[in-house]
Amino acid sequence: MNVVEDLTLFSASWGNYFARFGREWLASIAALDPQPAKIIVATDRLLPLPPRFTQIEAREPYHWDAFNAAVEAADTEWVAGLALDDGLAPDAFANIIRSGDVEVSYALASNGAMMRPKQDKWNIIMSEDWIPLSGYQIVRRDVWLRFPLRPAVWADWVQAVEGKAAGVRVEFHERVKQHYRLHTEQHSNAKDFGMAKVNIELVKFMLVNGGIKPGNEWPPLPA
Repeated sequence: MNVVEDLTLFSASWGNYFARFGREWLASIAALDPQPAKIIVATDRLLPLPPRFTQIEAREPYHWDAFNAAVEAADTEWVAGLALDDGLAPDAFANIIRSGDVEVSYALASNGAMMRPKQDKWNIIMSEDWIPLSGYQIVRRDVWLRFPLRPAVWADWVQAVEGKAAGVRVEFHERVKQHYRLHTEQHSNAKDFGMAKVNIELVKFMLVNGGIKPGNEWPPLPA
């Protein structure tokens, strides 16, 4: 088995997600070549996982902070997340671009749509009306810990905006690495789309007007 020695795959589980999606999720991970060195799952209950998986207790409130807990428990230089309702291409961890702080690649949604993050969109993230890193990310662990997910609906968008303001370096890999499942119970679905967009604009406004304190508080605290 080929292994990426400096990479941890992480995830989080709560409620009925593992019962609904766990079998396909495990099959996707089993098919990976190369494999991550470690796999960590933050969970609200003990799951029937293979012995090489490490399970840790998910902090309340669940959702985004559980992912943060899994990254904190890792000890490798790089980390990559995989939600229980998503999957990966078998070669997702081959030839990782390591010259930046984040490698972001394409993701194929279950409705056939292709998510293609682009450098030019990343460059103007503060004026973009949609997340320019909508794809699959492999991240330096220390960078994730500097900018953990906050308990907002579009936590990855908030994280990306914070990272851009701080000079995080992103490398773009034009290859499909993630299979992204769309469904009505996604935790990233905004029940109030307008308010979710307002929250993103709040973060942008704060970042260009004095900055915000790093952390996982919501709403963010001014610097």
